[in-house]
Amino acid sequence: MKLDRIRINKSAQTPEGIEIELVKPENPIEENLLGFLLTGYMRDLKRDGRLPYELPDRFGVRHQTDGSFILSGYYDETKFYEPPTPLLIIGIQARQGRFNLIHAPIQARSRGQQSANPGPITNATIEPPPADQPAPPAPDDTTT
Repeated sequence: MKLDRIRINKSAQTPEGIEIELVKPENPIEENLLGFLLTGYMRDLKRDGRLPYELPDRFGVRHQTDGSFILSGYYDETKFYEPPTPLLIIGIQARQGRFNLIHAPIQARSRGQQSANPGPITNATIEPPPADQPAPPAPDDTTT
């Protein structure tokens, strides 16, 4: 494993974002080991009520890329044959010789939230196409 510097939280107010150091696995064994350890750690945090999210009973953590991990799971157990929903993005931050877990919701429920669909991830709005532009073709339902 190694430490890798990345920039996060880029916005109009902070175009450069914030630079942090993440633990980055260097091979598949390290990816799987960290995924396994993070799954257990997230279960402990859930059990102790130390997360600001409601996580399902069944979830797992896998390495995504460049030190970021994805926590995926099922809120609705009837969707067994569908892939699990990505709920959180997780990283292990290194700072001054100490390690911290950093996380951000993708589609995770906040505590007390009932709906499995919290809404869009961004504040984007959908506007109708201009009058001079033809409407997009209807989807072909036979291929889905």
